[in-house]
Amino acid sequence: MLVCGGTNLLCLLAIFLMEVHTSLVVLGGIALFLMTATVLAGMFGPMPSYEITHPEELPPNQSEGFLCLLESLADAKINRRGTFEVFTNGKNFYPAELEAIRNATRSVNLEAYIYQKSKIGGMYLEAMTERARAEVEANWDMPVLTEKLERSYRDVLRGKRRITCQPDPA
Repeated sequence: MLVCGGTNLLCLLAIFLMEVHTSLVVLGGIALFLMTATVLAGMFGPMPSYEITHPEELPPNQSEGFLCLLESLADAKINRRGTFEVFTNGKNFYPAELEAIRNATRSVNLEAYIYQKSKIGGMYLEAMTERARAEVEANWDMPVLTEKLERSYRDVLRGKRRITCQPDPA
């Protein structure tokens, strides 16, 4: 049994000078080599080649078979209770999202990285503020809270406590 007193450096030196059975050193060396080889092979080895070999055999996107394929690939169950609409650009997206915010009756959850003072930013600010004043729970998650956040929104934040904003803790 090794009992160390004094400095930690002397204790470490004593541990390294202890006799270790040769088979443990060999086993440790082999394990270190195998772990290093596995990590290096994963980092610098060949990448798997993912390709669809027979794309003509895939089921059509609107079919039940496609949904089953998608479930297995994503490892997730298909939810058939909701609907979604794909918006390809901001010209279509912003009006639809603002309309959804204005029509919210229970809660609005909006996540944005940063608020920029602009025409569209002002529209979002007005919509979220109006929903908060209407006693709808309005959660605007914004990691970067800048001074560009307008005073009316800050007043709603302090007054109603129904609109929350998550600023960056740093």
